Amino acid sequence: MNTTPRNHSASAQAAGSASSSRSGPRTRRQAKAAASAGYSAMYAATAPVAAAAIQPGKTASVSLYHPDHDWLVARLEGIAEHCRAEGLPLRISMSWYYINCDLVHISKATGIDRLLAAHGLARQQLAGIGDTMGDLAIRERVRFFACPANADPRLRAVADYTSPHEVADGVVDILERLTPGEAG
Repeated sequence: MNTTPRNHSASAQAAGSASSSRSGPRTRRQAKAAASAGYSAMYAATAPVAAAAIQPGKTASVSLYHPDHDWLVARLEGIAEHCRAEGLPLRISMSWYYINCDLVHISKATGIDRLLAAHGLARQQLAGIGDTMGDLAIRERVRFFACPANADPRLRAVADYTSPHEVADGVVDILERLTPGEAG
């Protein structure tokens, strides 16, 4: 199986050229374009290579990709049971197109804790955005937490704000609320 990452420079260039100024997008349209380009680049970077996927930020885990959400849901408990039976120290969770198998002692919470410690920040200085239950750890570590409209209902229930928009448009809406006066 070939797991060599593909060159995604065209996606990276598209993401980088979506904004006309170095300090970031200034109008809602520019912000939407930048978010959409970044979202597309992210998914291009996680596109399957043969039967495997290389996903940024997942160096201590395995993510199983399949384009059919229902196919993944049907296999989730079987994978979790296999890991438990083998005594594997893995946390099994689901996102929209992935089953994530993460080491139990490494999580988004431990990543945020390291960020806080490394930069001398306080929880009250952080905001986070999430859409699946794997993002609950972010909610627990930040002052302000928001979700796009397509987020898991259980996560929306604990959010400070839920955007009326889905996916990238929801993220842009949330970012605009965090930076009043900067959006055009």
